Amino acid sequence: MWRGAKTAVEENLINVGFLRTRIEYITSFFSSHEVSEIWIVFPDPQLRMKKEMNRMTSPLFIERYKTFLKPDGIIHLKTDNTELYEYTLKVINDFDHLLLFETDDLYKEEPGLEAAGIKTFYESKFLEEGKKIKYIQFTLSMKEQDSFFDRVYEVVKQIPYGKVTSYGAIANYLGSRGSARMVGWAMNASHSSAESIPAHRVVNRNGVLTGQHHFGGAGIMQQLLESENIKVADNTIVDFNRHFWDPSQSLIP
Repeated sequence: MWRGAKTAVEENLINVGFLRTRIEYITSFFSSHEVSEIWIVFPDPQLRMKKEMNRMTSPLFIERYKTFLKPDGIIHLKTDNTELYEYTLKVINDFDHLLLFETDDLYKEEPGLEAAGIKTFYESKFLEEGKKIKYIQFTLSMKEQDSFFDRVYEVVKQIPYGKVTSYGAIANYLGSRGSARMVGWAMNASHSSAESIPAHRVVNRNGVLTGQHHFGGAGIMQQLLESENIKVADNTIVDFNRHFWDPSQSLIP
């Protein structure tokens, strides 16, 4: 940051700013449609499955980027990690984003691209070690009415007081039976939503409070459920079947 700031002053650059913050708070610093491009350069790939939502190209982060990226804005990813590269391509495909360009060997196949023109310290180090640099360029689907997360939220807002449902039940209702994990991602993202989403009413298929860690404090999800007369023991809803609400049975598709 010091080197960048020094260069900005020396070259009289007036369209430069530097921000050091936790990436989870990124939506607090930009207005709608303020950003034209996002460069994600050699992020931690967060390889453990339970860390998947911490990947900077996960559906959770992409929903955050949507709040300030222009409709035709571009996201760039450079990485040496094959798993993150393939994961990002899958997210782009699953959520109908527009893939503009991708290569698993940037400097061999497209050395003239802008992305190859600037190397970070670690990028130079990886190249010296013989590692291939992967690069992806894509734009986001901005059709809010088609947003999977938005459709999930519309279902969750209709869960009655004193009732709960599961990630899989919501996915099944939305006609996407194999997307229970995506519903979970939507619930995680709901905590930064401007509207009130009763995410505490969504649990796993066995009634376990698997999303409790995203409520900003230990026991908050359980407290919210118990305030609605739903008893919880060992992070699991007691008499789960009695409290279960199936959107496919209660809502008109």
